[in-house]
Amino acid sequence: MNKAVKKTKNQNNASNKKKQSIDTIVEKDGDSLNYNPFTTKETIKPFDLDIEDEIVEKKEHKTDPFKELLKKRIKQMNAKVDRTKENKEERETFEDEMEKSSKEWYEQNLVNDVPRKLTIM
Repeated sequence: MNKAVKKTKNQNNASNKKKQSIDTIVEKDGDSLNYNPFTTKETIKPFDLDIEDEIVEKKEHKTDPFKELLKKRIKQMNAKVDRTKENKEERETFEDEMEKSSKEWYEQNLVNDVPRKLTIM
């Protein structure tokens, strides 16, 4: 609470500062004709910021365009990785099938070929 300073005379004729609250000064001086409300100090209350906080919160609830773009890019990258995995699996199965078919062809045509066996020895 703000304090007002009022000088009073001491018994030794020395000035002594005495603190009184503003409320008591207003009560005493409020009825007199010499009372000037502009000379007294008032306690200033802070502005209520609830309205401004609500506006800020509403802005925060809106999605950030950078975050949206980031999410979109992540989805694209995940889709690309999935496609490459599928293509890799298809290639591996195709390679396995080619390997099997080439082994079968080799066994059928070259391993069981009698004239070739005779010439190799």
